[in-house]
Amino acid sequence: MERNLLMLNITGESKWETAADIFRGQLNSHPRTAQGQFWHKLIYPNQGWLDGIYMGEVFYAQYTHDLQPDNMTAWDDITSQFQLMFENTIQNATAPNNTHLMYHGYDYSHVAVWSSPDRGHSPEVWDRALGWYMMALVDVLDILPASHYGHDVLLHILQTLTPHIRDAADRMSGVWWLVITQPGRAGNYFESSGSAMFVYALLKAVRLGRVQDPDGSIFAAAKKAYGYMVQNWVIPDVNGTMSWNNTVVVGSLNLEGDFDYYISQPIDINDLKGIAAFVLASIEYEKL
Repeated sequence: MERNLLMLNITGESKWETAADIFRGQLNSHPRTAQGQFWHKLIYPNQGWLDGIYMGEVFYAQYTHDLQPDNMTAWDDITSQFQLMFENTIQNATAPNNTHLMYHGYDYSHVAVWSSPDRGHSPEVWDRALGWYMMALVDVLDILPASHYGHDVLLHILQTLTPHIRDAADRMSGVWWLVITQPGRAGNYFESSGSAMFVYALLKAVRLGRVQDPDGSIFAAAKKAYGYMVQNWVIPDVNGTMSWNNTVVVGSLNLEGDFDYYISQPIDINDLKGIAAFVLASIEYEKL
């Protein structure tokens, strides 16, 4: 979807705006919870997932910026999507295995088998879902007007989450567990796509001054994680290129959404969800 806007800016050809308009129009009819959160998909009624924020709001923000910059209703709605997701999934003080981070998703109707009694959230913090949300935060902050109140809302969420992302990294390796709420549990492992997403988001947040890092600990954490990624997940190929390892293929809330589900999913080499995140992390690493 973002490609249509990129090509419109590059070529000026109206077909790209037409395509972007079609995608944007779909948001007008996409169902929402009673609070206003977009459903993750039509097949998941009343469910909001962290992954969906990156899928929808980055395009939504770029479209509004490029084609409807004075549409305050749209900017308000984009802000609300981030805020509702944060409020409904952030771990509270009494949560077991509390990392002060965000669960994979929530069911506003509380009918999913995994939904908690209090807010309907899922049981675990899955690294890539949180990675999508963090990347969406740092990317949309580049797009959303600084004069709009939503800029401060997103900035506050980013500044709240960043130190907890840093602290959730494994102390020895520096990278992040697949299921962040179950560090070291048998079957859990260090996962590459979520780790790369975190490195990208942390480095970009520090570079642009979105998050203060007076003792350098955020940069140090990202640098340590990047070093582990290069040493352990980059596989040199005989033709002079490279491959990327240890990306989990999928993570969903269509079943139990529990620890056993996440660790049962296969990993893949050169999965685009991992290798693209590593490219973004590498760009930020070189900039700093």
